[in-house]
Amino acid sequence: MKKFGIDTSKWQGDFNFAAAKANEGVEFAILKIGGGDSGLYKDIQFENSYKKCAECGLDKGAYFFGHAMNMDEAKKETDYLISLLKGKRFEYPVFYDVEADMLNIGRELLTDIIKYILEALEKAGYWAGIYGSADNIQYYADDTQLTRWSHWLAGYSAEAPAINSGSELQIWQFGGSTNKIRSNKINGTVVDQNYCYVDFPAKIKEAGLNGYPKTESNTAISPDTTTASTQVTVKPDIIYAIKTAANGWLPEVKNTEDYAGLENKSATGVMIKLSDGTPVKYRVHTTAGKWLGWVTGYNKSDYYNGYAGDDKTPIDAIEIKCDKYTIKYKVSSLQSGEAYYAVVSDDTTAGGDSYAGVFGNPVDKLMAWIE
Repeated sequence: MKKFGIDTSKWQGDFNFAAAKANEGVEFAILKIGGGDSGLYKDIQFENSYKKCAECGLDKGAYFFGHAMNMDEAKKETDYLISLLKGKRFEYPVFYDVEADMLNIGRELLTDIIKYILEALEKAGYWAGIYGSADNIQYYADDTQLTRWSHWLAGYSAEAPAINSGSELQIWQFGGSTNKIRSNKINGTVVDQNYCYVDFPAKIKEAGLNGYPKTESNTAISPDTTTASTQVTVKPDIIYAIKTAANGWLPEVKNTEDYAGLENKSATGVMIKLSDGTPVKYRVHTTAGKWLGWVTGYNKSDYYNGYAGDDKTPIDAIEIKCDKYTIKYKVSSLQSGEAYYAVVSDDTTAGGDSYAGVFGNPVDKLMAWIE
């Protein structure tokens, strides 16, 4: 799916959201709620814009322009932001905007500040996300630690920005004053424009977040929740890819829509992640007769933790572990032809097998899903 939306602030003035929806095909708006770059403040158009979106039935999210230079300022910004959010409902995430002076405080501190703020928003009952340019988020912060939060990234070009950290691009801000896809104006006003690839309204309402009431089917969404009803409403996609020595990385696949790999071509690398950022660890056994170390990343440029495999030795077994969800998976090998070996599960406490594959038989295909 792909939805077209805009993001606005005081610079768009008294914006006509109803006309944007009716005449320009705008399907959502992310409103600047405030910031910390000039003391703590509420955007002067926020209340007006929020009211207009509600009146015309336009789905909305919010963003806060961050300026936390240390952990004490991060706490103050978070408390203030949550106070602005109270009493409001949002169908799109609440984003923390990372740019400007914050990029100069150091990678480790910036990452810690972002994590603190997004975790605090989650605890307060909001679907939290990060906004920034794709390059800045990956260079100035350790984005491998931020993969579980929604990413709204800017890249003003005709193609969506590449992400090498393992994060998922969920909203792409493709234009502002510079726009290489369409006119930079909506209602005759220059405005930032976006494509969204996630059905946030459905997910947020189902989860009972962002001011929406909790129901029996979404009474909790925390990582500790294990009820069957909750797992159905928030179950993420499992995304994975295989590399071969001859062909390099092959296209990634999702759930059981296809298999990863190439028939009769030995896998030498594998990457696995969950779309909601839930931690998953995995490892591979090779025909050299040993298990390689566990990895947790999803980054083909990171030899040490971005994927499992050594790029040259055929993989003959794969093992996947996830604390929150039960992952089932199966592999085939050069010896098995088109047939797969038995389905295995990471839930070994329930009698599941510990890995998929047969030692000595190189794996060529993988298929995985969440039960």
